[in-house]
Amino acid sequence: MKNWLWFAGALVLPLQWLILHFSGMHLAPQWETLSSGISIFGAAFLLSWAAELAQMDIPQALALVFLALIAVLPEYALICILPGRPAKILPTPPTPQPT
Repeated sequence: MKNWLWFAGALVLPLQWLILHFSGMHLAPQWETLSSGISIFGAAFLLSWAAELAQMDIPQALALVFLALIAVLPEYALICILPGRPAKILPTPPTPQPT
């Protein structure tokens, strides 16, 4: 029973952000930042926990490779997607004329 409580506690951390984000609620910036940080902490905890559990079935090196890939894939996805999109050119505001 104690293990289930730890798992539920770790699962609630990222889920609270998902619920807030997809429900359309808008919090103050400081609370949204805190919520995002807590969910990142919970997701990292779940990932490291999953890597430790995976070491029981597969070699440790392979489990760490999967953990490293999951950690850096979002960054590589952005690197691949962003160069293909054109930059938005914002109009420059008019300069005030001295009177």
